[in-house]
Amino acid sequence: MRTFSVALAALIISAAPRPGYAEEQPAPPPVEATSPAATATQDDAASPPEAPSSARLRRGAWAGLTFTVALAAAGVTFGLLSQARADDVGNTESAADPTKGKLVHYDASAEKHLGDLRSEGIAYERAAISLLAAAGAAAVVTRVLFFVAQRRHAEVPRVSVLPSAGPQGASVTAQWSF
Repeated sequence: MRTFSVALAALIISAAPRPGYAEEQPAPPPVEATSPAATATQDDAASPPEAPSSARLRRGAWAGLTFTVALAAAGVTFGLLSQARADDVGNTESAADPTKGKLVHYDASAEKHLGDLRSEGIAYERAAISLLAAAGAAAVVTRVLFFVAQRRHAEVPRVSVLPSAGPQGASVTAQWSF
């Protein structure tokens, strides 16, 4: 009803004479007759695009979940690599000469190797932080996709994760339904 009233008001305003314009204006060009198929094509082109279906949103959400898990796994992997490099640096710096009980003397190649380990560790750490941040952003987008799909259709798969921690340890319980 609102669309009709706006269109009717626009028609009335455009039909009203405008101040400052001469009463006689040239007639608009005649409209060509078109076939029903051409009219349907024109109507389809003018109609707004349809919103994605619930099934399509669910597929996108599951793809987003897969992408999120992959990003998180890559972030954890790079975090572990960074920690391994830090351990290597620590072990190299604290290495003692078993015969004298003193720190091993470093030559130029050992210093270069130690510098390479540090720079690799820093690069891995930055990659881990970036990947985990991207995984967090992807998780938010995925959650929004699941929420919108659920609102569109009642039979959307339901996923729940319940973490729990206690003095005996920690656990994660996941449930899903299709």
